[in-house]
Amino acid sequence: MVSRPYREMLFARRLIGLLGAEYQLLREAGLLRRFYACALLIVATMACTWIGIEYAINLLFHTTFAEIGLAVFFSLLFACMYIFLLNTFSKEQNSGNRWKSISNAIRTCFVAFMGFLIAQPLLVLVYAKSLTHEANAYKEKLTHSHFAKIDTLASTEWKKLTLEKQRLEAQGIISTSHRRNLQRIDSLGNSLQQKTDLLKQSAAATIQKSDFFLFRVERVNRHHPMAWLATVVIVAIFLLPGYLVYTISGQHDYYQAKKEREKKLVLAAYHRFAAKWSSLFAEPTAIFSRFEDPPFNQQRKQPTLPAPLTDFLHKYINNP
Repeated sequence: MVSRPYREMLFARRLIGLLGAEYQLLREAGLLRRFYACALLIVATMACTWIGIEYAINLLFHTTFAEIGLAVFFSLLFACMYIFLLNTFSKEQNSGNRWKSISNAIRTCFVAFMGFLIAQPLLVLVYAKSLTHEANAYKEKLTHSHFAKIDTLASTEWKKLTLEKQRLEAQGIISTSHRRNLQRIDSLGNSLQQKTDLLKQSAAATIQKSDFFLFRVERVNRHHPMAWLATVVIVAIFLLPGYLVYTISGQHDYYQAKKEREKKLVLAAYHRFAAKWSSLFAEPTAIFSRFEDPPFNQQRKQPTLPAPLTDFLHKYINNP
């Protein structure tokens, strides 16, 4: 049976792994608590993401399979994007890295935008009771508006049929064709009434079925001032892990030790590859490189300078 301390350490390692950090190096550098806080904040943001997206999908769709599938997909998508953005912040502080600063600014804005998007369904959930009453009132208003538009469209046809019927009745002629025309007008009137009723029923059913998610988002931001404060808090929670990690200097012992470990891993893999390459030939063969520090390739070899022309002249011209 696994001991409790080992389980706690395993849980801590997995928690720290959300940030792509090295547990042992953090412990040695004294940064474990800060990264614990970052990891817990990431878990909180993932929980907020799941709740917000699931609730939004629930309001937009009314099929259980679609709700669960889309909620899981978008939650995982947002979580992976969020963790990826946090792990790709540049720690370089050199003045020449202007583009890296712009890249970090873009990442920060994108994380803030993600927090803003997730905040909207959460706010709708918090103010669900009052927003439901407003949405119901809006449904009634919208239903009456659609009924009025349908009646307006049908009234033109009604007027045409009424005028034609009055004209035929005013003629006072009783004949078979006359009666057929009157019957035809009555039939068209009944058909028009049926179509009008069906349109009204369809409009009412569609309106009543919708939960008007975007209407709720608009109302919660316009009529609930505290919603803006809550949005700022949620966006701050999304940005806080990046701030806690990014404010650690790139020259800190942890990052220096991490770079050294990564360098050793790369060199070990390169030496294994070089040894395998050399073993493929009858004689020991080194891998040619134009750089002094393969495989990092940061320092290019200086080309060999040619001898002065005077030496050539002295050797072959002056001493035949």
